[in-house]
Amino acid sequence: PELANPKFNEVPWSVETYRGYIPVSQEAIDDGENVVAIIASEINDQTLNTTNAEILEAVKTINPTEVSDVDELKGLLNTGLKKKYNPVIFMSASMFNEVDALKDNNGRYLFQQDMTAQSGMRLFGYRVVILDDDLIGEKDGDKVAFVGDLKRAVTYFDRKQASVKWIDHMVYGQMLASFIRFDVAVTDENAGYYVTFGTPTP
Repeated sequence: PELANPKFNEVPWSVETYRGYIPVSQEAIDDGENVVAIIASEINDQTLNTTNAEILEAVKTINPTEVSDVDELKGLLNTGLKKKYNPVIFMSASMFNEVDALKDNNGRYLFQQDMTAQSGMRLFGYRVVILDDDLIGEKDGDKVAFVGDLKRAVTYFDRKQASVKWIDHMVYGQMLASFIRFDVAVTDENAGYYVTFGTPTP
């Protein structure tokens, strides 16, 4: 029989340019303790934070769902996602704090130790990544998570990786300028759920 033809969906995306700079006096460059390396490291951190923030903003639009307890969360993982996906749980610290105290009927904590997971934990057999409340949520105290296959759900359109360049400043100094060009778009809305756990904080 003839094999099924693949189906493609067009995904609109538009490149944005993110730029910034850090002014540094020439004295700090000449006399400082490796100030150039410190500033370059800070630029790299800002680039990573910018990228992650945009990815998580896209994640928040994927199938927003409320679950009242861990049983509903487990049901979502068991039956809400096709088996072709490879789910990971990206969880806010406040949600982790609440679930971390829960036990099963045998008195065992729900989280299991896993040295291969970034957080060192697994929940229902799935890897857990713990993020700041205001990064994956909107504010401190938000009990939210993304459960799903992030690599399938969101695509990062990389047009220009982070570049840095020293620019002379007019008053005996230099500026370390950085720019990055990319966009993030949801490419498979069936690959996960943005979950609010329990009663949202006011």
